[in-house]
Amino acid sequence: MNFRVWGALGIAALVLAPLFAHLLRRRPPEEQPFAGTRLVPESPAITARRTALEDRSLFALRALAVLALAVLGATPLFRCARLSLARQSGASVALAIVLDDSLSMRAQLPGKKVTRFARAVEGAQELLGTMQPGDAVAIVLAGRPVRVALAATSNLDAVRQALDAVEPSDRGTDIDGAVRVASELIRGLEHVDKRVILLGDLEDEAGAKLTLADGVKVWAPLTELKGPLDDCGVIHADRNGSRITVRVACTRAAVESMRLFPAAGSRGASDTATPPAGSDRMEARSIGIFAGTEKLIGGPLHVDALGAELGFTLPDTALEKYASTQLYVVLSGGDALPEDDVAPIVSQSSSLHAAVVIDPSQDRVPTGGASLVEQAFHSLELGVQLAPMPTIPEQSEELSALALLIVDDPAGFTPAERGTLSTWVERGGVLFLALGRHASAAPLGSGFSPLLPALVRWRPSPVKGLSRRGDALFADAGDGLDDLAPAGRAVLELESGVTDVHTLARWEDDAPFVVERRLGRGVAVSMTLPLSSQESDFGLRPALFSMLERVVHEAQQRFGTGRTLVGAKWSMAATGNATARRLERGDQGQALAIDTVPTGREFVPGRAGLHELVQDGATTMRVAELDEREFRTVQVELPPEANEGSLGGTTAQVDFSPQVALFLLALLAAELAVRAAGRRLRRGGVPVADAPHAP
Repeated sequence: MNFRVWGALGIAALVLAPLFAHLLRRRPPEEQPFAGTRLVPESPAITARRTALEDRSLFALRALAVLALAVLGATPLFRCARLSLARQSGASVALAIVLDDSLSMRAQLPGKKVTRFARAVEGAQELLGTMQPGDAVAIVLAGRPVRVALAATSNLDAVRQALDAVEPSDRGTDIDGAVRVASELIRGLEHVDKRVILLGDLEDEAGAKLTLADGVKVWAPLTELKGPLDDCGVIHADRNGSRITVRVACTRAAVESMRLFPAAGSRGASDTATPPAGSDRMEARSIGIFAGTEKLIGGPLHVDALGAELGFTLPDTALEKYASTQLYVVLSGGDALPEDDVAPIVSQSSSLHAAVVIDPSQDRVPTGGASLVEQAFHSLELGVQLAPMPTIPEQSEELSALALLIVDDPAGFTPAERGTLSTWVERGGVLFLALGRHASAAPLGSGFSPLLPALVRWRPSPVKGLSRRGDALFADAGDGLDDLAPAGRAVLELESGVTDVHTLARWEDDAPFVVERRLGRGVAVSMTLPLSSQESDFGLRPALFSMLERVVHEAQQRFGTGRTLVGAKWSMAATGNATARRLERGDQGQALAIDTVPTGREFVPGRAGLHELVQDGATTMRVAELDEREFRTVQVELPPEANEGSLGGTTAQVDFSPQVALFLLALLAAELAVRAAGRRLRRGGVPVADAPHAP
């Protein structure tokens, strides 16, 4: 508030005037009965009583009137900035609100006790206050992966409920993807005026540019949300025996302003690395390994880039004492986001285990060495422990430790193998079958059902490659798949009545190339080409990497203490009881919501950390980790019209003078009523102030 506001409010000091007026009023002397005075002639009393406050109800009304006058004088000067929408010739509009719910939005605004996310939600609610009948609103969440919180609707109550349900998360940011989705949501509406409203800090990956549909404008009104973020966070931490490796990421602002130095424990540095000579200051930040509240080892935090790996070695005493205790890595010293300063340490013994059953004679590599699948896993560095197996396990105990099983060109499965594999898949296993020549030559009694309820035949391929029409399975890795030079392909003849086998990719003649069937908590994926380079070029193309990443991702959702990014879906079986909890350090956490989907159940972690999933008494631990790309973001490039005044602005003045004036009229009416009542009492011989004491 400025000087004029305080000057107008200074009128309230005049409330002392009625007080002095009431105190200066002379009250009549109080009569005391005395028997002797009956014999003395009556004479006028000239002694005045001491000053006292009387007619308190009348005084209260007059004081309130003075205060109301002060408020009335200051009302036109009160200013409150609220977002408002400008309209073109008064026409209705279609809005797609892009609300950023990523990790960086959890930071507080400078000098305020409100987060960026809370201000963005408040801005969205202010815009809703300017909506009119006929307007349409959609809500898109920009945390990775992009989600549609509400499709375009004219029901503003539904929009408010959707906004109330949105919560901040630890996700990465995908502003570009969110804008694309938002513009598509409103592109087909009949409204002439279509706008995408960006409510976030506008931080995205380097090189990201906004892509808008034709006729859609973008507006970014909350410029106060932008600004550098001084933050470091723990991406993940692995433990292998006594050795702990921690991945730490920092924003550019943290690296520049905190004067961080070469990483301890990385590139051969020791755990007690010191700042380089000539440095004039070092931020008091440290990193430590904790068991509960006890610090086992630690030291100053030194990194010289956006990300670094730090190494620690646990002492032998701690290794024995806390062998079965969950350990955590903690950053201390304070930054913009304390939420990302703690992460659980995952033992590598509980990493994802996979096996590959492959005939070496059928998967010869011209240069020698490991098979194509093993080399692909080594190149991808997916954190999977892959082991070759000579045959399909027939005992459930052999499969219980596996999350993923890859089988290349099997000659069918025996009844015992099918039973074991089906049970394992239903409990959450992922099976990947690459079907080739041997699949059509299965011995009597062997087959693939129920994993793949189909008769498999090997035929020459009438086409050279795959269709790209509507196929997003391989994305950018699909280049060149229209010419795979196949020596042949597997042809699937599905059993009658089977409807739950879904085709993920097709040949050019529309025949299935990749199909999947979900059984219980798990999934069986089948491909109609073998992995051998002698049968096709598929094993030599990037599409193989994309395929392996997909099945590994499916396994990570379902099995063991695996790491996935915040926002990745974890699949669960549709039957039985299921609960999910996020385990805080030193706390058991609270139950979290599990969504029901047509294929079963899904749990989507919105916060980083250790999660416990319990289904039918079986407990599995999962870790949701931060997206390191969130620490490498830069300001997105907005089109020039993004800040045009014609799109909207702020309503700066709030005038409630009419309400104050009505209140003043009510006070005047009340005073007149009190004065009239007082006169009636005095005409009856009872002074108002002295009525309780009258003889």
